[in-house]
Amino acid sequence: GDAAGKKGREPQRAPSPSPPPSPPPPPSEEDDNESVQSSSGDELVPATPAAAPPPPPPVVAESKKPFSGKERMTTRTPTAAAGSEDESSSEEESEEEEEEEEEEEEEEEEEDDALSTEASSSSSDDDDAPSSAGKIHPRDFTATEEYCPMTAEYYEAVESLLEQFCKVPFLAEFSRPVATLHPELVPAYSSIITSPMDLSLVCRRVRRRTYTKLPNVNADLHRIFSNCVTFHSHPESKDFAIPSFISIANHLVDFLDALWGEYLIPSDVRSWTRQEARGGRMTAIGSTILSRKVLRKVVNHLDRFSELGGRVDGLDRHEFITPQLTVAVASLRAKLMGLVHSASSVSSDEYSVEELAFDLKSLARGCGEEMEWRMERLLHKVTVPIYETSCRGVNQSSVWGCMAAAIWARENGKKRYWPALVLGILAPDDQREDWHKSLTERNERRLPERLRLDLETGKRKAEDSLRRQSHGAGEQTSFFLVEFMGKHEFIWVKETDIIENFDPKDDPNNSNKKKQNVKSSTKLFQKAVCEGRWALEEYELQLQDPCGDMPDYHSDDEEQNYSYEILNQSNDEADNDATDTDNEPSKPTSNKTNRRKKSSSSNPPPKKLSKRAQAAKKKKEEAAQKAALKKAMAEKAKHEKLKAKQLKLEARQKKKKETEAAKRDKERQKELRRLERQKERDAKKAAKEAEKQRKKREKELKAEERRKKKRDGANDPTHNTPDGAPPRKKNKARGHCRQKSPG
Repeated sequence: GDAAGKKGREPQRAPSPSPPPSPPPPPSEEDDNESVQSSSGDELVPATPAAAPPPPPPVVAESKKPFSGKERMTTRTPTAAAGSEDESSSEEESEEEEEEEEEEEEEEEEEDDALSTEASSSSSDDDDAPSSAGKIHPRDFTATEEYCPMTAEYYEAVESLLEQFCKVPFLAEFSRPVATLHPELVPAYSSIITSPMDLSLVCRRVRRRTYTKLPNVNADLHRIFSNCVTFHSHPESKDFAIPSFISIANHLVDFLDALWGEYLIPSDVRSWTRQEARGGRMTAIGSTILSRKVLRKVVNHLDRFSELGGRVDGLDRHEFITPQLTVAVASLRAKLMGLVHSASSVSSDEYSVEELAFDLKSLARGCGEEMEWRMERLLHKVTVPIYETSCRGVNQSSVWGCMAAAIWARENGKKRYWPALVLGILAPDDQREDWHKSLTERNERRLPERLRLDLETGKRKAEDSLRRQSHGAGEQTSFFLVEFMGKHEFIWVKETDIIENFDPKDDPNNSNKKKQNVKSSTKLFQKAVCEGRWALEEYELQLQDPCGDMPDYHSDDEEQNYSYEILNQSNDEADNDATDTDNEPSKPTSNKTNRRKKSSSSNPPPKKLSKRAQAAKKKKEEAAQKAALKKAMAEKAKHEKLKAKQLKLEARQKKKKETEAAKRDKERQKELRRLERQKERDAKKAAKEAEKQRKKREKELKAEERRKKKRDGANDPTHNTPDGAPPRKKNKARGHCRQKSPG
């Protein structure tokens, strides 16, 4: 519809989306005193040492000068105009404060130097730890290539991230190269995408330790999804593009960035973007009930926390744990294990994310601010996948929208009700909830840019109406951004134009069929009802599985096919082509790695393997055999399906040819009959014309004879007079013969 022509009330169709920006290149090298940057570009402020914890850093900085780790951030306070005496006193106070800050900075520098020398001496194998002569503190995190070499700690963190990321059930189209999954798309794909990338290639590079810098890992992962967005939004791929893939790719990028902020940034680094994202997640999923699998995951994190001496993972540089903290961790672990072994089969006994956050914060109470940061990071390593589950869309939406409900909706009072999905809510102040804004903004980001701009008119009218309602003008009503099923049109509608509790069997248009044109779109309406029913079923499954780990929602076999353990070992020969630009390091460690590969490929003696290792190996072999058998059966079923489809197509073509031949014969016979009828009509017409001419000639001959007789009679006076009597005279006055009347 035209939003400008009908003032934003007409539904908007989803056009082809605009091309997305190219993937971010790896960060360039910067000086030592440059500001610390995260993978997404937000400023990271390193924290102060645990020995002297300062107050939490303020939100507003005094200046935009890069923070080098030796400066102290202060809040910006407004100063009022004062007299000369006030100015002089304030200057003296500021000078005293500057002297105190300089003394504190000198003490902190001495502590930093001591910590850096201890870290370099204790971890000789850590390539990421700078020397004592460097200016960057070992706890500082920077995304520049100069100070982010791929150390053992970073590789371990990247593997943990990929293990968690590969559990999301949307990686089938990103797990392998396009040439393997869709060979028919190779010509079109290669003409649009110049640098292809897939998840299995990244996993193999991580397994082989071929990355030298951390930003390269982030760039390759982002390139996977940016290629997808570029291909499905390119004008040349209209015949193959699927608009919902763009939303799925952007959703996976957001999930990847959230995991990167928790897995690859240490606990004591303060990132404003990470803190803002954490607040949004807690607002969205604070009341979510944790499942038993999530509780087991928290228990595993607590066990690793205790093993590492108070560290979340290897990125936290120094151990920091006390006997009091050890007892508190053991108490929380026992509480969580009790919930795990409760009678509930899926979810815990009403143990929510907010309660877990409170318990983890209670652990760090009295242990300093740095321990609070570590507990907060441990919490959000668990909550990021839960938040990703809450942001998933439904497949029936053309933009993979995250629905709030399935309803009956109409454009206005003169139109019929239609199955629709609620993708956005604008409610009055007394009815507004926190998740309304986040849901609306999330779905608006998934809309194509042109469609989003067209819908702004209707949204502004709804906001103006809400402002008038807040001032007491008009009745309190809400507005909803809906997507009509079947037609896949988008529009903002009033609360009076919707019917809640969508029921596919109960059509609200049955009561006023005389006013509605039901016959004009019966097939499309039935299609919309089916799509609404499927979307409602998918939405109910999502509500039943708030943590995303229910076995019925996605099968474990599908999870294993796209897991990190499977992807990092698939298609080893594919790394030898020209696309793999990273080379394996030419160090003695590579020979050891090769020897380990050879030893792992051969059958080791049973004496060197424990029972657990033998059971794990046997289980792995059985899983591989099962996967191979399943793949063979799938290939066979695919081949049989393709063959049946081919036979069906041939039968259809044969039937079509027979139908066309019969049609041609019928048309030929019809033409022959027409020609015969035409010939008969022509013959009858010719006979009729000949008869007409004959009669005309006879008539002319008779007329000629009458005229001849008349002429002959006029020349003979005695002709036609009896006994030679003279002919009768005419009365000149009356013009007839004079005769006596019989009387």
